[in-house]
Amino acid sequence: MALIEQLREMEAYYGVRASYHDRGYSKPNYLEAWSRHAQCFQELLAGRNVLEVACGTGHWTAVLADVANSVVAVDLSDEMLAYAGKKAYVKGNVRIQCADAYLLTDVRGSFDAGFAFDWWSHIPKSKIAPFLTTFHGKLQSGSVVVFSDWLHDTGWDELFLRNDDEGNVVQLRRVPDGRQFEVIKNFPSETDLRSTVAPFAAKVEYTTIKTGDGGSRWVLAYTLK
Repeated sequence: MALIEQLREMEAYYGVRASYHDRGYSKPNYLEAWSRHAQCFQELLAGRNVLEVACGTGHWTAVLADVANSVVAVDLSDEMLAYAGKKAYVKGNVRIQCADAYLLTDVRGSFDAGFAFDWWSHIPKSKIAPFLTTFHGKLQSGSVVVFSDWLHDTGWDELFLRNDDEGNVVQLRRVPDGRQFEVIKNFPSETDLRSTVAPFAAKVEYTTIKTGDGGSRWVLAYTLK
């Protein structure tokens, strides 16, 4: 499958997933982990003007909005954005916008923070550097940038389909109606992440948070030069 087709398939997958995406945030064995994530993100981004890419249904948008000065949350999926637009942002400081994270052409604002949850793993390896250049280009010098995603564990292996030509991990995802989608899901190491952001970052912090199923997630935070 060509890369452009792969990206379109992932977009279609998340369009279907939108209707049940938030169920994962209410699973009892994950609640403590999500609470720790929320506390971490809020401490890092309180009082800032945040640009959030791949915001999905707006779950973390709402968490950030409670403490941020403002949040502009973008996603390419109309289906995801429909749910994000229904969230209650009590401070009225959120703007939801349809935008391609690789372009961000029409995204306007003055941002001193950037955020993305479960996005890095879906970026093809060949597009990581161009994405970061575009993303950072929307942020002021000294901005705090936060990414969070999954560490690899054996629970992911049952979804493994193949490695593509550039070394991306491709997983097979099934949705409730029986359809199947191929999704890029990479698992970068701490060393990979640190070396990737080193040219842009004045300070890098890497932490992990355990989830209730025995897995773990990473949080990467850095200050933009």
